[in-house]
Parts: sequence; structure tokens; C-alpha cells
Amino acid sequence: MPLIEPLSDEIVSKRCELLYDVLTDLSFELKVETVNYVLETAAVNLAAVYSDGYRQMYSELYEMLVNLSDGDLYNLMPLMENMESLRDHVRDTWFQDENLKDEDKRYPPYLYGCVLKLSDHLSLEYQRYSQSAELHEEIDLLMSLSIKLEIDLSSMTDESKEMKKSLTEAKKKQSKMQTENVMILAVFAAVVMAFSGGLNFLNSSLAGMENTNPFKMTFVILLCGFVMFNVISALMNSVNKIVLDLYEDEEEEETNVIGTLKKIWFKHTYIFAFNIVIIFLMAMDILLWYLS
Repeated sequence: MPLIEPLSDEIVSKRCELLYDVLTDLSFELKVETVNYVLETAAVNLAAVYSDGYRQMYSELYEMLVNLSDGDLYNLMPLMENMESLRDHVRDTWFQDENLKDEDKRYPPYLYGCVLKLSDHLSLEYQRYSQSAELHEEIDLLMSLSIKLEIDLSSMTDESKEMKKSLTEAKKKQSKMQTENVMILAVFAAVVMAFSGGLNFLNSSLAGMENTNPFKMTFVILLCGFVMFNVISALMNSVNKIVLDLYEDEEEEETNVIGTLKKIWFKHTYIFAFNIVIIFLMAMDILLWYLS
């Protein structure tokens, strides 16, 4: 087993910097006219790096590859291809200078073995870095999917709450509609009964007034009409209020007493007008009755 003598930290640091410079020069696509020059320069610099028994560390190569990739694995493809070209160049040069003395050879005898190990180490670290990059991509993809699923789940939860709320309101509204439909039918039945009862009362009242004073008969007719109209109007207004409460969810604005009276006046103008006319006719009838 060959003896590996320790080197000082300063020498190791300089050799690492020189190795990184060589790898940086080989990390670009080489032009045809400069290939031989770049490969020869790299071989000479590597011969200087590996003199005195220097050996690179795996951790150093991995860190160099990460820096040279700049976050993109494809940036290392030219380096791997140029390392193969450098290995072939050193090997071919060795065979060409095989019959020469060591001092006449272009590269030292140990260089090919060092370049071969460097190329092999770079291939291993490249594969490890490639697997690490793929793992990071899968993790990023899983994280993005997780975030998307969380957002979708939150959206579905909100929609579920809205649907539950709408369903609850629909059930309440349905129950309210059933109750108020019964109330509407009851009110309409009361309207029919009031109308028919009023007509029967008027008919029976007039039946016994054949020879009565016409002013008295007129007063009775107006009074019956006044009562029947207001009773039926009150019942119809209750139906209207039930329907409005059923289909209108907006809250009524708070108003003062004058505003409320104005609202009632404009909403029931025809009722007030009819009552005023009936009261006026009844007063005129009483006046004429008195004068006659």
C-alpha cells in the first residue's frame, strides 16, 4: 500500500483552488480550435495539483459540482464530457510518449491514474447530486401539491359551511312557508265569511226596511259597506304582510313617528280615501235626514 504523506493546510488549500479552476475551465463547451490547448493546459495544471501525493476529498468535489451547476444540473454536462476527453487525451499522450524517458514525456507517469480517479469520482458525485436534485424536485412538487390540497380543502370547507347554512335557512323557510300558507288560507276563509256574513246582514237589515225613510236606509247601507270594507281590508293587509315577511329578508329601516305615518298613508291611500268618502256620504245623509 503506497504511503501518503500529509500536506500542510496551505498547500491543500492552494491545490483545491487550482483544481476548482481546472474544473471551471472544463465546465464550458469547448470550441474545435481551442480543444487541444484547453486539454493540455488542464493536464499540466492537474499534474501540478497531484504532485507531492495530493488526493482530493469527495466532499470537496461535491461542493465544487454544486457551485459549478448554479442550481441547474444540465450545466454540469459539458464538464463530464470534457473530463472524458481529458482522460482520453492523457492516455493517448502516454502511449505516444511511451518510449521516451520520463523527463522527456509531456506529462508525469502518475497523471493518468489521478485523472482516471478524478473522472470516476466526479461521475459518482454527479450521480449523487443528480439523485439529490431529483429528490428536491419531488419534495418541492409534494409541497406544492400539499399546499394546493390544503387550499382546496379550505375552499371545500367554506363551501360546505355555506351549503349547510343555506340548507338550514331553506329548511326554516320551508317550515315558515307551510305555517304561513295555512295562515293565508285561514285569512282568505275569514274574508269569504266576512263578505258573505256582511251581505247576509245587509240583506236581513234591508228586508225589514221596505217602508222606512230612504235616508235611514241609505245610512244603514253606507254603514254596512264601511264595516265590511274595513274588515276585508284588514284581512287582506294581514295576508300581504305574511307574504312580504315570507319572501323579503331585508330588515326594515328605523323611522320616526312622522315617517311611519307617511309610509302608512302612501301605502293605504285607497283605504283612507274610501273611508273619507263613506264618512262624508254618511254625514251628508244624516244632514239631509235631519233637514227633511
